[in-house]
Amino acid sequence: MRKVSLSQPSSMPSLPCSNIDSVSLNDPHNEEVAFDVNNVKDEGEGKGATGQDDQSDLIEGKDEVLVEIEKLGNNSRRIRFQVSIDASLETIWNMLTDYEKLADILPGLASSELIDKKDNVARVRQIGSQSTPFGLRFDSRFVFDFYEKELEILPSGKRRNVEFTTSESPFQVFEGKWSIEQLSKSDSEDYDFSHDQEFQAFLSYSLDMKPKFWMPVQLVERLLCEGTKANLLCLREEAQKKIRTGVGA
Repeated sequence: MRKVSLSQPSSMPSLPCSNIDSVSLNDPHNEEVAFDVNNVKDEGEGKGATGQDDQSDLIEGKDEVLVEIEKLGNNSRRIRFQVSIDASLETIWNMLTDYEKLADILPGLASSELIDKKDNVARVRQIGSQSTPFGLRFDSRFVFDFYEKELEILPSGKRRNVEFTTSESPFQVFEGKWSIEQLSKSDSEDYDFSHDQEFQAFLSYSLDMKPKFWMPVQLVERLLCEGTKANLLCLREEAQKKIRTGVGA
């Protein structure tokens, strides 16, 4: 198992869209994907996304996106992400479940369309888009089923989860959950709230994924780590902005 701390912005170059070829991850016959994938070398199980050895210490600061990567098989991974957010559970929840507005917040999401919603189950079509250092933009199409769970009251706060599966994706397996846990300022002994801090929450994203046979897991893992890190940081920025301004908080 690898643990990686990702606190810095992505080092991927910013390229104008006119200079980036679009490649669909859903297309197994795309020769451009095969060519560039062969140029990506596996850094081994002893290395994380930062290129540091597994034994290196993590500094668990508030501004970091923490990542844990577990190898489940030859071509599958379990990846867990966590970021702290100075916002309420309700604020973060409302953002995550406003599915049609997610593309306005998340840089890795080109579109998000609510197909149907019944009770606490939402079916959503999303198109993801991410640039790579090779000058390509990878596009991927998904149809998600999101299962919105009930609020849980904990001894030190409260938690609410959104679990998801996919009925259409470029993966053999792509499922997991979003989890929001808000600490209670009066009951939490393990977290040091700042003097003027009203809320403290942790947003976690857990994913089990197995790409289809033609897509090497090392490349997909790297793209997912970079893209999810950027998405989490943007979610945090937007949630904390809502708290500061009182708009949508």
